[in-house]
Amino acid sequence: RAVAAAGHRVLIVKASEGPRYTFKAFRRLCDAARNEGLVVGSYHFALPSKGDAVAEARAYHAWARHVHAEVSLPPVLDIEDPKATKGTTTEKWVTTFTLECDALFGRRTVIYTGNWYWKEWLRSARWERTLWLASYPKTTPKPDAVPPSLSYGAHVWKPAIWQYSASAKVPGLSGKFDC
Repeated sequence: RAVAAAGHRVLIVKASEGPRYTFKAFRRLCDAARNEGLVVGSYHFALPSKGDAVAEARAYHAWARHVHAEVSLPPVLDIEDPKATKGTTTEKWVTTFTLECDALFGRRTVIYTGNWYWKEWLRSARWERTLWLASYPKTTPKPDAVPPSLSYGAHVWKPAIWQYSASAKVPGLSGKFDC
């Protein structure tokens, strides 16, 4: 209750990683958050260096589909695997994964990445998808701050969600969280 009482309205929980790992507390956390009135979503931490995009998408869906069966946020692909091949190979992997997730979940998959990753691995990609960007300024931004954009040539990709910290404290929870 402390999370909602502190003004937080959304919880996005890691569901899976790579082709096989599932976060065991995922379902319990999502159910508890939903019972507290929070909007719930999930993400898959992709490992293109480990294998097949379709297999990862299907594994993610199999583990997270119950969260997305009710009102929730769209599925999220977290792409920041430093062992992945830079350039078009990873871009094609992301495209294949997101199209498979779109079909499985029945919603357009959001792409999460950091500006550091995009510049090295995905810079020529031209996706028409919602972007969740991790970009950490030196000081906490004001609520009306404009988030940074990703650009490559004339193409500019503006984030719908800006993650500006990886070390926030959330009342009612222990540890550090992304905000």
